[in-house]
Amino acid sequence: MRETAHRVRYFETDQLGVANCIHFFRWFEIGGAEMLRALGIPVKLMESKGCYFVIRQTGCTYEKSLKYDDLITIGAKVAKIGKSSVRLEYEIRRKEGGEVVATGHAVHVATDGKGKSVPIPEWVRKALEKAEK
Repeated sequence: MRETAHRVRYFETDQLGVANCIHFFRWFEIGGAEMLRALGIPVKLMESKGCYFVIRQTGCTYEKSLKYDDLITIGAKVAKIGKSSVRLEYEIRRKEGGEVVATGHAVHVATDGKGKSVPIPEWVRKALEKAEK
């Protein structure tokens, strides 16, 4: 699992100082993008070659709350690769102590940029397969 550090910012919290649930999905996206970058297939590169991934399905299970200024670790991994889709799984932990605060997933479908599903390009698939093992 590829990990990225993040600190909960003030604007990511509500009046009680608790991180708003919508930001977990943003953090998942950050973790996934950094994982792809580490695999040598950053989103910008894939898009420049005509491969656009769209989210088909996503979800989050919240275990614990986070507060302003908490330092977290966002973990992302490749869980399953299909013909035209890839499932990424995420885990958010408190940096101190490693307590899991949320888990999630997203199924991304490769498209041609016009919304038509296409097979994952071979060069992208090979990079994803390295991470799946």
